[in-house]
This record gives sequence, C-alpha cells and structure tokens, in this order.
Amino acid sequence: MTRRAIFDHVPEAKDDKVLFRYVVFALWTSWRDDHTNLRVLPQEALDWIGHHRYDAAQDVIGHIQAHLDLEIEPHIPNRRCRLVRRDGLPGALWKMVRMDLRRHPSTHEDRVYVLSGDSFSKDAPTALRKEIREELDDVRHEAPSLRAQYAFERLNFGRPPNLFARVQDHLGAAYRHVERMDIGASPKKESGMSINEWHMKKRKLEERQRREYRKILCAIAHQHKPFYEFSSKGRTDRLFAYNRSALELPKEVRRILFQDFWEIDLKSAHLLIAAWLWDARDILDVLTDEEYSIWDDLMQHYAPLFEDNGYDVPVAGGPLYGTVKSALKVALYSTVYGMAAPSVQAGVTRRLSDILGETAGAHFREHPVIERLLARRDEKLRGLGPGTVLHGPTGIRAEVTAPLGSDDGTDARSAMATIAQSYEQECMYTLLELEEEREREKSRNHFKVALWLHDGAYVRLRSPEARMDDLHDRLDRRRNELAAFAGKPRPLPAFFELEHVDPPPLPGADSTDN
Repeated sequence: MTRRAIFDHVPEAKDDKVLFRYVVFALWTSWRDDHTNLRVLPQEALDWIGHHRYDAAQDVIGHIQAHLDLEIEPHIPNRRCRLVRRDGLPGALWKMVRMDLRRHPSTHEDRVYVLSGDSFSKDAPTALRKEIREELDDVRHEAPSLRAQYAFERLNFGRPPNLFARVQDHLGAAYRHVERMDIGASPKKESGMSINEWHMKKRKLEERQRREYRKILCAIAHQHKPFYEFSSKGRTDRLFAYNRSALELPKEVRRILFQDFWEIDLKSAHLLIAAWLWDARDILDVLTDEEYSIWDDLMQHYAPLFEDNGYDVPVAGGPLYGTVKSALKVALYSTVYGMAAPSVQAGVTRRLSDILGETAGAHFREHPVIERLLARRDEKLRGLGPGTVLHGPTGIRAEVTAPLGSDDGTDARSAMATIAQSYEQECMYTLLELEEEREREKSRNHFKVALWLHDGAYVRLRSPEARMDDLHDRLDRRRNELAAFAGKPRPLPAFFELEHVDPPPLPGADSTDN
C-alpha cells in the first residue's frame, strides 16, 4: 500500500530514483534534533538519496526541490547534517502511510518491499538475516574490548531464529496495546503558549511516537530476530540495537511480545557498582540490605511533597508509583553516570513538578543516599584530570582527554561511566558463559539468552531454580575476581533477580491472542 501511495501522490517518483529515495527517507526516518525537534537530514542520507553521484549535498537538495516544496535549515556546524523544516510531501500521502501502519500483522503477507517492489515471501526473513550478518561481519574489528566482542559474536551469530518464534504469536496484542497505551509525552511549554496549544503539541508528539512503535512492530512482523552493534564512539562495552527490534520498544510492549520468557536482572546494578567503585562504604551497607529498596525509600522521602500536593504516598504496583519511579530512575542513572548535580536536579523538577511541585529536584538531592553518593562521586572526579587513564575488567581503556564539562574529548565523568559499565557487563557475561557451557554439554535443560538489555536479559530456560543456582555460583566467582582486579577488600555487590515476563493487562482483549 505504501509504495503504491507514493506513486499516486508523488507520480514523478516512479521514474526518478533520487526523488523516490528521498520520499522513502522522509516517510521513515525517526531521527530528530534534540533542540528543535525537526527531522535530521545527515550527509550520509543525502549521499544515499543521490546514489553517491552528486558532487555536493546542495545538488541533491536542489534536485528534490525542483519537484517538492522541501524547506531545509542551514548546515549545522560540526555535524555534517541539515534539518528538515518542511518535507514537501502531500498530507494525503502521510495519511495513507499512517493507515498502512495500523494494519494488523496478519495482513503482512500481501505486502511488497517499498524500495524494491519485490513481494514479501516466507524466505525473505532468512535472506534479511543473512544480509544483516554480512554487514555485521564488517564491524567485528570495531569492538572496544575482547569481552565486548565475545558478547557481539554470541548474540549476533549464536541465536537460532526459532528462539523468537513465539514472539510472532503476540504481535496482534502488542499492536492493540500500542494503540491504547499512555505515551506520556510532556512537551516544553513555550512562552505565550496557551494550554490548548500545549495539549495539541502533546497529542502530536504522542501520535508521532505511536507511529514509531508501529514501524518497529511492522519490522518485527517481517523479521523478528534482534541484532546488536557496538557503540559508535567506542566508549562503552555495552551493545546496542542494530536493526529495528523489540530492543527499541517500551518495556510494557516488550513484555507482551516476550511473555513466554523469563527476565534476569542485575539488582540495582548501576547504583551498587558506583557506590562500590567510589568507596561509599556507609551507603553500601544500606543498599546491600536484602530488605532495602531505594525506590520505596525515595517514595517515603517524598512523603511531605506528596501530601502537600494532595496525594497519598504511592505503593509498588500503582500507576503513580510507576510514573514517579521512572523519573527518579533517570535521575539516579544520571547521578551515577556523572551528570552535574544542578542538571540532575533540574531534570527531576521538569519531570515531576506536575505531581510534586517545583522543589522536587532539590528534594531528590537531599535524600541521604543521593547526597552521600554525589559527595563521593565529586571527590573521585576531582582526582581525574586530563591524562588520567582508567582500565576496566573487560579490557576497555578510558583516557581522560578533556576537562570536566567539555564537549571536546572524554572528560572524567564519561571515563568513570565507561569503567562502571565495564564492571556491569562483566557480571552480565556470566549469562552467556552459562549458555555456552550448556551448549557444550548438550544439556536438555536449555538456557538461551533471547534479548540483551544492558543490565538484564530475557531468557528461555527450564528448571529455573537449578539454573539460578548455576548463575549465582558463577556470579559469586566473578564478584571476587572483580574485587581482585579493582583492589577492593569486599566483592562487588552484584545480585541476579529472576521473574517471569508477564504482559500488562490489555483491556477488552486476551493479551495472548493474535
């Protein structure tokens, strides 16, 4: 439908390959500038649109502007890209594409590929996986460490496609959830903007995000296996989504697709690793108490603000708890990974002022654990000037090349984040090592990692209790090895938690059907 709609509404695109490629790019790109929210048109995309035959990007743009009312912002310094103020595409074409994205996955077999026009066939996913693997072959040498390469190899080349077969069974439920879910967009209220204008902007942002989720589900319907790539800047051992997959979906949608799996998480990994690395022994004793929850503690810390704004202190499982926890989680990660304290405070206020008022951010910084963590972090940062080299247990190396707050090079905050993530990934690799061991033993108690989520994973397993005993034993050994590497007197405080992946309730429908 989309390919036909393009030719119906932009007929010149049928015989003009440059124009056709631009239309496809404009319809499908999701990259937007953080400051203006305009779509980004990078140099690489212009090269592709122009079939690499034009001497200058402006020549490609001029060709498109001869047919469409395309309006471009000037070149952005140091970024080799431009911004699209108006894409020039007819509104009727956008409407047809949105309708196409809303089609149920069961109708996908009558589709054709937009670029080639070839029919989608049952062999197409296999061919696409082969093509992706060939592309990934070319980036193996970009691994930031040998251990990151180990994960890259196992996750990209050691997953049988049938591991994800059940995901297809839940696509219909995922589509329905996306249509009804609360996106939670919160656009900035500009000076002079009326409340109606703000709500209109909010609805547009929500529909735009909903459309992106539909695109991802369409991609999964065609080829459901996730692939991974290294960080583009090589500053972390973490792996990131290479193709459109469940990795790019919000957790609640992901849980619908993977409801036949189990989730294994590193408990409070970021917070515990940071406190351990920064020698915050006083708060480590609090954080490692089995009965302690930083989230419950934060909720109680905010009790006066909840009460002042007419709310009861939320409890786990309730919608308000989830909303507040989500905002505080961002703030906590930002604290751990080096964001300046005033920026962390401003972020909390921006996200929670509607619920907790304008002092929400300041109150976050006053929590005893956060206050102590910030103090220890800043003390460590003061000892890391340009020229300092830090080493992570995975083999990654982080050199401080710029003063704090500089955008030119690697500052101490970035270097510390790289090393913390190296410890995190060393703990996570125990999952892949257990998987590899059971493959060698040809064990019938299958253990397979299906989705890799930085500090957690969705896995297929039998005998959960036995497999968790195996993992705890492996992790205990790894924790002691990491303590020896770091020269710390106590093992790294890392702990796995296991729970079944349960989907959120879908009103009016059975979440397990098509």
